[in-house]
Amino acid sequence: EKIQLGSFITEPYSRHPALTAVAMASLDELSGGRTIVGLGAGGSGYGEMGIKRHRPVVALRECVEILRRLWSGEKVTYDGEVLKVSSCRLFFSPGRQIPIYIGSRGPKILQMAGEVADGVFLSGLSVAEGILPGIERVREGAKKSGRTLEDLQLYLESDVCVAEDPSVARDTVKRMVALTLWNSFPDFSFLEPTGATVPEDLWALLAKRDYGLIKEGAELVPDSLVDVLAIAGTPAEIVTRFSDLERKLGIRRFLVNLVPVEGVSMVQTLEDFAGKVMGNTGNRQSPP
Repeated sequence: EKIQLGSFITEPYSRHPALTAVAMASLDELSGGRTIVGLGAGGSGYGEMGIKRHRPVVALRECVEILRRLWSGEKVTYDGEVLKVSSCRLFFSPGRQIPIYIGSRGPKILQMAGEVADGVFLSGLSVAEGILPGIERVREGAKKSGRTLEDLQLYLESDVCVAEDPSVARDTVKRMVALTLWNSFPDFSFLEPTGATVPEDLWALLAKRDYGLIKEGAELVPDSLVDVLAIAGTPAEIVTRFSDLERKLGIRRFLVNLVPVEGVSMVQTLEDFAGKVMGNTGNRQSPP
């Protein structure tokens, strides 16, 4: 009755915005207006589907426009640089503009998100020095549309693993770190503000562009990259990391992608996180 429902991150390449519009409008109707839509440029799976991720900043901007026009009840014909629709409309009105959140770590997408989105998921980085440049990009975009940063909802999105043994948590989350690097290859400029670098052996493995090597890549991820690209450790350590990020960035909303350790179910992982972490962070706000 209360929880928000969202798409986490969908994208406009493998899923046309017209399909996203009707699916999320239906969910919004069924939930009584509790839906949000998360958009991003995507990363994995495109090669297998024969899809090219073409001009993501333009594609996402066009996707936002198409979604909003469809949700307004308009019959849409749109001949964009990347996306196109012809005489497209919904056969029911969602009754409102569903909030759109754009997730990225890329500076150009973050600036565009600040200009056109209702909120932003600052994704992929978990240290303040890496996140602050992204916040400034969002601020620049907001200014272009006559808004301020306070007019948007900002969330920090992180892969999180909690375990009583911090080494287990760190080793477990490394596969997600490897995936983040795989999706970004070969552009790792987002790491520059943190001083972190990708080891040569991991770079060589990522260059093979074989998604099946993610597990092998995880074994090559150093702890220094875990600290920059994820949040892992004991419950007390996780609470400290969240509190530190809130203090340095002024962000109180966290989008948490929980990674369960081997042998622990997702249900138990959620319960442990709710009791041992959220119960000690001062009632932080979070989306789905």
